[in-house]
Amino acid sequence: MRGAGILLHVTALPGPQASGSFGAEARDWISLLGRHGIGTWQVLPLAPVDGTGSPYSSPSGSALNPALLDQRALAEQGWLPADVHASDPQALLSALRHSWSSATPEQRERFGQWRRQQGHWLKDHCRYVVLKQLQGGTPWWQWPAALAQRHGQALRQLDLAQRDALLEQALLQWHLQRQWQDLRQHAQSCGVQVVGDLPFYVAHDSADVWSQPGLFAIRRNGHLLQQSGVPPDYFSSTGQLWGTPVYRWPAHWLSGFGWWVKRLLRQLELFDLLRLDHFRALQAYWSVPGDAPTAERGHWRLSPGWPLLGLLWLHCLQQRRLLPGGRLR
Repeated sequence: MRGAGILLHVTALPGPQASGSFGAEARDWISLLGRHGIGTWQVLPLAPVDGTGSPYSSPSGSALNPALLDQRALAEQGWLPADVHASDPQALLSALRHSWSSATPEQRERFGQWRRQQGHWLKDHCRYVVLKQLQGGTPWWQWPAALAQRHGQALRQLDLAQRDALLEQALLQWHLQRQWQDLRQHAQSCGVQVVGDLPFYVAHDSADVWSQPGLFAIRRNGHLLQQSGVPPDYFSSTGQLWGTPVYRWPAHWLSGFGWWVKRLLRQLELFDLLRLDHFRALQAYWSVPGDAPTAERGHWRLSPGWPLLGLLWLHCLQQRRLLPGGRLR
């Protein structure tokens, strides 16, 4: 069976902000695809971007990019005053928290339920974002030791002292997901499947590595022990050095691949189908010393891809998230 699809990231759509969002223009785009029989819309990762604007080295592997928020819809729904400017993130966050004080019991229940469902990533994501702001944007391994090493007392003090700021970040992610799922429902009504994209690695300076450093090839001081890349080839005589930590696969084995399964299931909540970027690394990956200036000194190391994909397949089978032929939905 054949079909047609288009790859176009959300940010490439028009809109009143600097780039496209989850707003009316995205809805119109989906409607256009449906009218012309284009059955698939593929996007790039929807995660927050790094300092270069790339979503492939995101500070959070599970969060959604705040730049994609449709502020017009929030204003129409009473969540934002009309005079909040898109270029003032702090004013946006403060307005979301202020409007939350008048939320209905039903809205509070929906938010609380969603917050509990996303507990495996949301709490540490919010902490990471707030701490990043408090520490002037420095990477997590340069934070005070108690925070960089996640001492329990330091985190409890943070949760208490920054309660409002943490709530703001959680509300931001909730509104983003509400808007994205509204688009997903519209796509389904138009007969359009949405295909996501998941980077294989996560950024060194990310909520993921900060919250679970034992799963990544980093030193006790947070610096890279082994980093990712690809070997020299006809595109580059020195290879490609990506600067993201490779995985400590024995630690993932011992934990039953729990982090991976939760990460992948989170993405399958957001999309109909999912593309895994750098899929080749599920068989073997190029591992380069953390202090190497190029990728030339790397080595191929085997990955436990078959056990990981098999376990994911079982989880999806239990949740009835498989397509005919055994493909992941």
